[in-house]
Amino acid sequence: MSEPTRFQQATADYAVSRLWRDRAPAYRFLVADEVGLGKTIVAREIIRQTLTRFPEGPVDIIYVCSSQAIASQNLDKLVIDAGGASARATRLSLLAINTRSEGDEDRVRYYAITPDTSFNLTRGAGSMRERALIHRLLRSRLRPAGFEDLLRERAGRKSWDDHVTDLADVRLDPRITEAFVGAVLSDDALVAEIRRLAALALDEATPLAFRRARSGVIGRLRALLARAGVDAVAPACLIVVDEFQRYADLLAAPTQGSSLAQELAMGLMRAGDPGRRVLLLSATPYRMPGAAVGGQTYDNFVDLIRFLAGDAPAKALDDALGEFAAALRSPERSSDRITAARDRAAGILKRVMSRTERVSWTQGGASMVEEVISYLDVEPGDLAGAVAARRIARSVKAHDPTEYWKSAPFFLDFMRDYQFRRSVMATSRVERRRIAADLKPLLMQQGDLRGLQATPIPNARMRALIADALPKGVENLLWAPPSLPYLQPSGVFADAPADLKRLVFSEWRLAPDAISALVSYEVERRLAERWKPKRRRRAGAGRPDPRRAHADFAKPGELLRLHRPGRAGATDSHPAALALLVPGVRLAELGDPLSLATTNGGPVLAAAAEAAVRRQIVGALKDLPKGRPEGHPDERWYWAAPLLLDGADARTWLAGKNPLGAWHDGRDQGPDPARAMRLILAHPERLGPRPKDLVKVLAQMALAGPAVCALRALSRTFPVVGLEPAVRSAAFKVARGFQTLFNQNDATVVVQLAYPRISTYWLQALAYARDGNLQAVLDEHFHLLSDAISLDSKGPADRIRRAGEAVYGALTLRRATVQVSGLERRRGSGIQSVGLRCRHALRFAEIKDATGGVSRLDAVRGAFNSPFRPFILASTTVGQEGLDFHPWCHAVVHWNLPRTPVELEQREGRVHRYKGQAVRLNVAAAFGLEGLSGRGMNGLIDPWRRLFELAAEAEPDNELAPSWVFEGGDAPRRVKRIVPLMAFSREADAWPHLTRRLGLYRLVMGLPRHQDLFAAIEDTVTPEEARDWAIDLRPKGRRR
Repeated sequence: MSEPTRFQQATADYAVSRLWRDRAPAYRFLVADEVGLGKTIVAREIIRQTLTRFPEGPVDIIYVCSSQAIASQNLDKLVIDAGGASARATRLSLLAINTRSEGDEDRVRYYAITPDTSFNLTRGAGSMRERALIHRLLRSRLRPAGFEDLLRERAGRKSWDDHVTDLADVRLDPRITEAFVGAVLSDDALVAEIRRLAALALDEATPLAFRRARSGVIGRLRALLARAGVDAVAPACLIVVDEFQRYADLLAAPTQGSSLAQELAMGLMRAGDPGRRVLLLSATPYRMPGAAVGGQTYDNFVDLIRFLAGDAPAKALDDALGEFAAALRSPERSSDRITAARDRAAGILKRVMSRTERVSWTQGGASMVEEVISYLDVEPGDLAGAVAARRIARSVKAHDPTEYWKSAPFFLDFMRDYQFRRSVMATSRVERRRIAADLKPLLMQQGDLRGLQATPIPNARMRALIADALPKGVENLLWAPPSLPYLQPSGVFADAPADLKRLVFSEWRLAPDAISALVSYEVERRLAERWKPKRRRRAGAGRPDPRRAHADFAKPGELLRLHRPGRAGATDSHPAALALLVPGVRLAELGDPLSLATTNGGPVLAAAAEAAVRRQIVGALKDLPKGRPEGHPDERWYWAAPLLLDGADARTWLAGKNPLGAWHDGRDQGPDPARAMRLILAHPERLGPRPKDLVKVLAQMALAGPAVCALRALSRTFPVVGLEPAVRSAAFKVARGFQTLFNQNDATVVVQLAYPRISTYWLQALAYARDGNLQAVLDEHFHLLSDAISLDSKGPADRIRRAGEAVYGALTLRRATVQVSGLERRRGSGIQSVGLRCRHALRFAEIKDATGGVSRLDAVRGAFNSPFRPFILASTTVGQEGLDFHPWCHAVVHWNLPRTPVELEQREGRVHRYKGQAVRLNVAAAFGLEGLSGRGMNGLIDPWRRLFELAAEAEPDNELAPSWVFEGGDAPRRVKRIVPLMAFSREADAWPHLTRRLGLYRLVMGLPRHQDLFAAIEDTVTPEEARDWAIDLRPKGRRR
């Protein structure tokens, strides 16, 4: 999405009018659009219009968000190309480093900060970079022995020296430097404490009292540096505060007892400065009835308006909302009285906020959501586990484990650092033997796991998930089917479900581990049941040991090696499988399945498509040398022919710098094939006889070869003249990703099981890509990537590179492992465990690497947001606000019930977003290939861009259509709200109450004593009345 849509533009224009244009402007403004409606895009447009007001600068844009994961997703999207420098994730205490240069290129600075690292500074040593900066600023003024050791804290000498050296020649902001040094030197008590602790720091023995004092003084220095940074922010400044409700306590007006964090936050976001404005973003800026005590949202709109506009508007709103609530409570409920009070409150609110919701634009006000409620039977085996868990809890004096039992089978195996497991582990061997019978139903049997045996699941929710998300045949899928297939789906994809992916939310951390492990295990078990190794057994080896089935299943794979063993030094050591990686432009033109499908007006049978393409290829091959007549058929023809068909263009590409990217990435130790490619292009006469099936195989490659499909998809999505080499390199990168995918052990089993009559593995993989409509899948996915990348790219070549890397990253995500370790130890060897491989389903959680974990978390999200595995992502609700999981998923499983309607919408908002899968399925159903026929389609037109244009023309009056809401077609798809409820449980009773509240919460949000009001009206106000009487804060049209 490169430009705002109609409703986003209207919101941005209205906000800019209130912030900058009106005579009595709002210094703070809230955009409260419903979750998933693209508030980041609105913020970007507000930034763009803000920058036009200060063409000479300087301007600071500061993005405040709750986590590095959110910053990683959104920060670069806010940068306006014409705005100057790229964005930096930093801290208030490090702003001194980011001084402006003297040129115009830095007239705008973009920063991202988080409250935890920028406001909460009074304790803790902070980052080494902060301390190294403090050292540089003070070392010439304070020179007590031990001062550097004091600041070095517990860091290693080399790391510390590297940071000091790195900052030695950095240009610093003189305003911050002078303010900070002055503040330190004017505080005699602080200077004295620094000197005292510096002397103690020379002593290697550091008692606890010293360490606490050291942390305290470093915290004070960091706070002074942050204060100086706040005061040095540019006079023209826009602070964008994302999901502010998570730290609303920082936004209260400073008082005598205010914390340093409040002082810094309000100093940064102070009102009244002519050039400073604050833009708040939040879909849930209020607390709902039933929310957990201690939440960070405002209790009502009065407090919110007090922060946004001051005391007088807050008092007026208090009166208006009081009247509104009284009118709703009144036994003689008057619609006129209700709407008058509502409109008065809306008038006050709209001066400082706006909100757009889907419910206003969908059929029946259902927000394009359908409920899938199931009441699950509890089996005797389930209850045996519950009874056993309670007996164990009494035995070890632990809390009631009922919620654990409901959340996961065998929950003791998945508890990690839970106190319940630690209590059981702390029991003696004798005690454990005494309770062994009770432990058995709570632990998996490791012998069964090692043998890949079917394991009865003593948990109703897990059984329901496996039945729903793993229907027969799903284990054979390596990617999701496209919304708009070009070829008739066949093979294992013939009946593939469109809603393949599931996003599962649980309140308990043990559930995601259990889900990822048990679902992935079931997939492997089904495949292993049908798998018979193709390799002949070694003489005397006997039958495979069934007790090693789990370990043996990891062995198949690596069948797409691109070099012949023993010939690693040969320039021609690349076998036929290299054909899957060669992006041939001419081949892409000769066999485009989209062109065949639009001409046909519907999906084409694969056999008919191959026949049509073969005729084209026969003619094209006439211009190539026929090869030497003697010898065996030369398999190099499979990859050489596409290059020779391209001729000079292929030579230009291969002559460029590093055309194949990082070849030696640890996955293939053969020589770089670029040399072999160049050699054949220069000397095609060295090729031997053509294989008899060359035309047939080239036709299949034209239709479904990974490199050719990627080349076509990239060319349609990023149709930029002059960047063909960049497109080829990106397509090769994508094809390398498919090489990794097809080399995975389970993928090898899937492909070989699907095509037993094809003897060569790379041809089996090619048939799989054809039956899986790989071209349609990549066209659809690259269209989505182009929207995501367009905002924060550095030009067309960068977009192409990043799109290729995104698909490569999704295809090469390493599997996770969940260790099932039981409780028993073997002498001298610790606890024995079985590592359950997780690829079909994964847990979404921080997996820390050397960079701090964000990249790994982004990699998991990137893979789930692709058509490839994982197909199930399980997560806790905490911390997911603002993250998107929607491109290929439109089903949310509520493993545990959300506590409030707000939490329900937050969860479902992760998949109910821009051009989500349900929307695309509906657009494809409404227009499809017939809609594309005869509309000037060619190989360089993005079919999805054209389809969304048709959908927009069909619903011109719906501002959210078609990208957020589109319900065309005979049986429109909707976001699935999947709620598995155990029969007779508290959740089964609570769910109807929660859904009633879902219809009413917009009506009472922010009203005084809203819990009492809820109770008073929930049985008497109809859904239609609730919609009619709700406060409407949509901006009314555009204001320039």
